[in-house]
Order: sequence, then C-alpha cells, then structure tokens
Amino acid sequence: MRISPELEKRICRLRYAVNVTDEERQAIAGKLRYRASIWQTAYDYGACPEPYSAGLMRVLRDEVTDAIGIDRLSPPDRILERLAKLAETAPVTGETSDGYHTFDELYHHRAVLFSVIVAKFPDLSWKSRQHADGTMYDGMFIVGIDTPAGPATYHYDVEPYWDMFPCLELDRAPEWDGHTPDDAIERIASLRGSVLRGCRKSYAVSRLVLSDGDITRAPHCGKRPSDHPAYLSLGEQNMKKAMISQPMAGKTDEEIVEDRERAVAALTAMGYEVVNTYFSDKWYSDEAMKGRGVVQVPLCYLAKSLENMSLCHAAYFVKGWEDARGCRIEHEAAEAYGLEVIHE
Repeated sequence: MRISPELEKRICRLRYAVNVTDEERQAIAGKLRYRASIWQTAYDYGACPEPYSAGLMRVLRDEVTDAIGIDRLSPPDRILERLAKLAETAPVTGETSDGYHTFDELYHHRAVLFSVIVAKFPDLSWKSRQHADGTMYDGMFIVGIDTPAGPATYHYDVEPYWDMFPCLELDRAPEWDGHTPDDAIERIASLRGSVLRGCRKSYAVSRLVLSDGDITRAPHCGKRPSDHPAYLSLGEQNMKKAMISQPMAGKTDEEIVEDRERAVAALTAMGYEVVNTYFSDKWYSDEAMKGRGVVQVPLCYLAKSLENMSLCHAAYFVKGWEDARGCRIEHEAAEAYGLEVIHE
C-alpha cells in the first residue's frame, strides 16, 4: 500500500522547500514538534496517543522515513523532529553553500581577485577606514578603483584584508556616487581592454580633489574635456606622491590641522599628491589601540607613517620638526632611502 499522491506531494514540499514561505515553515515545524512531544509522552508512559490503525501507521512510517532519509525503525518523535528541521528556514551564515562554495569562500575569492586588480592599477586605487562622512561598519574598510566608467568600491574586513591591497590610504573615502553592485562590476569590466593590451590605456578618470580639508571626487562625465582641471589622463595619474611630517606634541587639534592644511596646499602647488599620515579615524583611537594590545602608542603612529612613506617620492617637513622625536626618525629614513626632502 502506498500513500496518496497528495500526501506524497506534501512530503516533497517539506523535503525540497518548494514554494514554502518562512511563516508556513515555522507553523509546520511547530505542529510537527507538538506531535513529536505527544508521541514521546505516549512512549514514556507506554500508551498509544491516538487509535490509529497499525497498518496505516506502518505505511506512513515507511513512506515518510524513505522520503526524509532516515531509518524506517526510527521512533515517531525522531521522524517528526526530522520533518520539523526540514520545514524550518536554515539561517544564512558564512557557511551557507550553494552545493559548491560557501559565502565565506566566495567573499574571500572576491577579495583576492579585487586585490589583484588594485595591484595592477595602484595609481587608480585607494582604501580608507572611513566613509566620506566619517562612518564605517565595525571592523571593516572600503577600497575603491577609478575606472573609465566611474568608481567601483567594495567593503572588506580589516583583518585579514587591509594589507592585501597595495594602494593609497586616504583618511576618508571620496563621496559615494550611488553606484550599485551591478554598476561596480560593469565598471571594473571597463578596465579589461587595458589588461588585454598589456599596457594602461589613456582615458579620463575623476581626480581626487582636496577641498576644505576633505577629499572629494569631481563628477565623471565619460569624456575628458581638454581644459578641465578635474580630470587626469593615466600618464598624469603617475604624479609623484609626498607625505607630511609635522610635530604634534603640545599642539591643539586646530593647530595641527592648520599646519597640515598649509603643508597640503604647498605640496599641491608643487604638483604632488599627498599621502595620508594624519591618522584620526576610530582605528587609531585610544580604545581601539588598547583593544589591539598596542603598548607604545607613539611608536604605532610612527610605524604606520613609515609604512605610508614607502608609497612616496618625497617627504615634507613642517617647521619645528627638529624638536619632534618621530619627525627626526622620519627625516633620517627619508634621507637614507633617497626620498626628496622638503622643508617648510
């Protein structure tokens, strides 16, 4: 004897979750667990919960256990618990898989592949621990690349991905232009021609512009006006980079920012792109430092500054640098490694 086609259809719906809403799943799971508890209580007290015919129960047991993939001799409570698990919505986590890859694997693959693109076009790429408005998701950063079709950005976990992207570090990311994930991948695809040719194509990309202390991106128009200052060819994108070394001890935040803005203006006038060495985001707050186990805070700042020096052709030293221990070390490193040294 076999169960009816209708009952078989219901079992299949449970097994494969076809057209079952989350609410329906939860309702079915609740009913099945209730029935399982009745069976369990009946077995505990040696009583049959309901006067079902033995023949019908055997058929139901055999068909259901075959359908859900457990032993036919399993007790009813186990059978119903298995059905409940099939009916419930599985939580989506990093371990969720399509049968081939988990979300965690795909996330890692995307990070590695995008880091290769960034390494190929370092002069078009940047990363930051802050959005343009100073916010950021916990433990994450944003990395972007300027393409012929516009900017494309992704977010990644700081650990372990921050050091995977060898590009310019910005204190804050440029303003988001509203691009979607579909836009991002289409824009990245616009770099394909440059890769296939084995050289970098001469196209217009939007320049990162410093205005009132903030970094913004001029609008992308798709073409490069011959006299438009907001656009650079890739040849021009290879402009030299410089860092700023400035004494901070004993100065107010306003004085530090004023010194920095004056140095940025001087370097910009000389044609340099300024690499960030003023670390003011949450990653470098006292609380974050303590959480990472940093003992020598000034040394941590110096180490990061020296790391960013490796991206530079020149180092600019603000007045009073001779009296600051960190500035003196940066000055010695700049001279030892052949950077152009500029004094205010």
